[in-house]
Amino acid sequence: MSENWRKLFVSRANAGKNTSKKTLKVPEVRSPLLTNFHRWAGKERVLKLTGKEQLDEAFGGNSWNLGNNLLANMLASPMRTDKVSRIKFPRDLLIQLKLVKTGDEKAGKLATLVPQIDLRKGKTSSYVANSLKLFGSKKVSLGNMVPSAVNDSNTVNISLTDIVLNKDLFTERYRTDMLRCIEDCMNQLHIRHYSEVPVTVEDWDVVLTYSRSNENDIEVVRLKQLPGEPTVIILNLKILENDSIGSLVNGKLKNHDTGVVLKFLKDERLIRLVYSLLNFSK
Repeated sequence: MSENWRKLFVSRANAGKNTSKKTLKVPEVRSPLLTNFHRWAGKERVLKLTGKEQLDEAFGGNSWNLGNNLLANMLASPMRTDKVSRIKFPRDLLIQLKLVKTGDEKAGKLATLVPQIDLRKGKTSSYVANSLKLFGSKKVSLGNMVPSAVNDSNTVNISLTDIVLNKDLFTERYRTDMLRCIEDCMNQLHIRHYSEVPVTVEDWDVVLTYSRSNENDIEVVRLKQLPGEPTVIILNLKILENDSIGSLVNGKLKNHDTGVVLKFLKDERLIRLVYSLLNFSK
């Protein structure tokens, strides 16, 4: 009798161990991001569904024309770390900073921290948020933004006291250089418009305006009054308070009733410059 009881206890213990655990099924995440589109942490990764059938089922074979979308392309840029907050952001939403040789050794300054309009490769660079408010904060100094690796052929063994760190000069230089580049692009655009056929507004076109009656600087709008009701990105340049640019946008550059219609693939540089300066100025 005792042996039977012993077997009973053993069988119950084994039964508890052999009980199969239920595996929770995680639902498939169907993202609107398409293959070979986004880059994260500076490395290319493919975000995709598991098969072509799932892709077709999720999107109906439609890519949403994201290749021509300014906002999607900026979010797709490689990730970089903001030198001040230490948070990673898409690179196109940041300002790249570099140290350049000043040639003013008599004043005791060997280098100047300057913003880069066009991104440049190199280890001696840093990134900060593209925001005028950041540079206006008393809690943040340009010394916090100096690239960690400053030892190269142009800047050898320098300290913060050897660097020109003036926030007013920095922001004024950035704004002046951006405005100059924008006007240059606009003048080139004016020459090109003479040889182009009338423009047709399509999804994700960028429309430049200079409207003081519109309170918004950046808008995503569906133009229901136009054929196909295209969705466009409107960039209102009034915040720049620049009469020269205002006359270009409302005058000889205007190619449609809605404003200056730009195509991302043709006018990418001008579009990015305008968007970045609007973001900086707000």
